[in-house]
Amino acid sequence: MIERVWIDYFMAVSLTVLMVFAPGFLLMRAFRFVRLLSLCAAPALSLALYGVLAIVFSRVAIPASTQTLFGAAVVVAAATWIVGLALRRHRPVRESSLSAVLSDARWTTLFLYVGFAIIIGMLFFVRGLDGTEVFFQAWDNAWHLSLIKTFISTSDYSSLNATVYAAQAPVEVAPVFYPAAWHCLCAMVSSFLNVSIPLAENAINFVFASMVFPAGMYCLMECLLGEKRWAVVSGSVISVAFVAFPWQLLVFGPIFPNLASFAALPAVMVLFVVFWQRGLSASGRLLIALALFVGIVGLALMQPNAVFTAAVFLAPYCVVLAYRAGDRLPGKTLSVHAKKILAGMLCGFAIVAIWLLLYKMPFLQSTVSFSWPSFVSVRQAVVNAVLLAYVKQAQVALAVLVCCGIVYTLRNRKYLWMSVSFAIASLFYVVNASTDSLAKAVLTGFWYADPYRIAAMAAICAVPLAGLGFYAFVKFVIHFCDKLDLRWLAFGGRVPLAMSVGMVLFVVLNYYPSYAIPGHFGVDTAFGGFEDKVISDYNATGPNVLDSDEVAFLDEVEEIVPSNALILNQPHDGSAFAYGLNDLNLYYREFGDEWNGKETPESKVIRLGIDEFVSNAEVKEAVDKLDAQYVLVLDLGGKRDDSYYLSSYDPWYWQGFGRLDDETPGFEVVLSRGDMRLYKIIA
Repeated sequence: MIERVWIDYFMAVSLTVLMVFAPGFLLMRAFRFVRLLSLCAAPALSLALYGVLAIVFSRVAIPASTQTLFGAAVVVAAATWIVGLALRRHRPVRESSLSAVLSDARWTTLFLYVGFAIIIGMLFFVRGLDGTEVFFQAWDNAWHLSLIKTFISTSDYSSLNATVYAAQAPVEVAPVFYPAAWHCLCAMVSSFLNVSIPLAENAINFVFASMVFPAGMYCLMECLLGEKRWAVVSGSVISVAFVAFPWQLLVFGPIFPNLASFAALPAVMVLFVVFWQRGLSASGRLLIALALFVGIVGLALMQPNAVFTAAVFLAPYCVVLAYRAGDRLPGKTLSVHAKKILAGMLCGFAIVAIWLLLYKMPFLQSTVSFSWPSFVSVRQAVVNAVLLAYVKQAQVALAVLVCCGIVYTLRNRKYLWMSVSFAIASLFYVVNASTDSLAKAVLTGFWYADPYRIAAMAAICAVPLAGLGFYAFVKFVIHFCDKLDLRWLAFGGRVPLAMSVGMVLFVVLNYYPSYAIPGHFGVDTAFGGFEDKVISDYNATGPNVLDSDEVAFLDEVEEIVPSNALILNQPHDGSAFAYGLNDLNLYYREFGDEWNGKETPESKVIRLGIDEFVSNAEVKEAVDKLDAQYVLVLDLGGKRDDSYYLSSYDPWYWQGFGRLDDETPGFEVVLSRGDMRLYKIIA
């Protein structure tokens, strides 16, 4: 019998699919796109609707909820559809140009993409979860959990008011923009089904990794390589073959909003490519532009660096477009070829200029100034990029396909721009991984100079090349069979046989988990490493920052403490997660409050000297000002142990909590379990 928690999980998955695809699909159909493109591009548009509506609701004081946001999104999409029908009746336009785009695409192939990705997601992600409500206990997830809980508690889902503090805060809180569309979706799923926020996170991330991304990538492959049928079909096993994306973003950070934005990106890029197709009517091109604009808004409201990822992928394509249109430049002194070269160069210079201009923009400085230290030599970074070993283990079979695809584009220059896109992304990775120069900030600063996000970008750029590489492989096999006159291989058709054998062989080589040869050695594969990471990071019973005993203790605290009572805590002992999990009114709801430059005087006094509440008038004044009533300690004594504290924990910053014990004056033990304590602050 299936446990109730798993029923809740798959209900959350089903609800996510409905909310992610339905409004966007209706809106795309209102823009008169064919059903397949409408479905694949729907997620970005749906998240744009939720994000914008949440901002509007906040401004006009309408409480946000699943019902109001989803209902309003469907109404807006349906109304747009009705208006479009009316305009179409009175002002007919040529739709053949729009209908031609992906009109001959095979739905069966889309099902292959999504079906295979679901299998991989179930095998390597869902199966590794230690329960549906387990969550990744790392830096960023304290913020994610807390922000989602704040959305639910305040009914304000606006990205312009994104803060985890609705009342007393250790920092000076001011309304700021934070791309919170993913958090908005999590809040909608969690509140509507009355399931835990971690369960909603796990369900939503599965949908984006195993459904949204492969659907969008299929659409992109069909758009770019449609005439190469074998390449498109092979993409069903290639689209999710890169551990760097989407899988690695499930076990790093965690940067779940980036996962969502990158997953929705391929279909949005299709709209850009389609916009420049020949034969479109003016009204048709306008509709594509509108859909593209809404899609970009959706990406930006999840994580803006997805837009810069699109720029890296499409910049060579834009240069090619400019080159082809160069013969239209005025003047008779230059030859047609010279005009084309000049147009391509001008386009390239314009892209570089815009990039540098954005790098200097004040509102982006907090992002581009973020820095990761280099971690490998230049030589090793190049090797990593070639072997797709961005994370840890190399993916040799996949790297061979990508290299074959690059060679194919050198012979068939129609697709050469794809190799240039991948080369640029790989260059960004090499510079990021091996240097600490100004070039690193300029090139990769829009991704926080984060090697994992850069690796994800490179993986997305590599997918079409791997498809072309598989296409070249099939052609080689058929040519080989013809050369040797192997007529017996023609049974059932040479192409289906070569495709089937090649795809099965690739799946075995690329997706096989880690294994050991008895008596000799073990082999760590890329997907085996990812599987191990899921098991270790989504573990409810292991030596976590917040272990199972502490979770049970927090459940007891929730029953004892009044809902609005302020609880002082040291976040690095795992208590930072308790607001998102148990709705405890914690003073510190995320990591990093003590060093972000905006700390309040009360916070500094408390973290350095809370144990001196009775003897220090300044501490008492701070506690009284906040009206704090309790102190929560999950690891008594403040001893540094990486299994009990987040790695960034500095005992000096939290010395007041570290000195606190049962004998400290002014504190009464309310609840005690092992080295866990709930103290009531007394006069």
